[in-house]
Amino acid sequence: MSADNPKRGLTILITTYNASYFIEETLRRLKTMQKVPDLPWEVLIVDNNSTDDTVSKARNFWDGNAILRIINEPKQGAGFATFRGITEANYSYIGFVDQDNWVRQDWMINSVAHIEASEDIAL
Repeated sequence: MSADNPKRGLTILITTYNASYFIEETLRRLKTMQKVPDLPWEVLIVDNNSTDDTVSKARNFWDGNAILRIINEPKQGAGFATFRGITEANYSYIGFVDQDNWVRQDWMINSVAHIEASEDIAL
């Protein structure tokens, strides 16, 4: 994404490492949360060299109304995976969701409302 021309929308960034046990429930919560009308969004999973079936479970499970992108970050560590996700995000708003974090139904609506109401948020 270009800093000069950010595209309004939400990238939900999940960094993963061996999240096979959690990933389907994490994605299920994202699929069923309340959405902001007319706001494009995507789920971006940055896999940090998982040795289990996290990636295949995520791909097989996702049929949400947003794009699911999965990329690999070969440098081990949460910082590397997070930075990679930020640079790969397609939208100006980035929401960080841990691999075992289950968002509330109103998470997207509240997060976007807070971002758009706050003048001091860096975009």
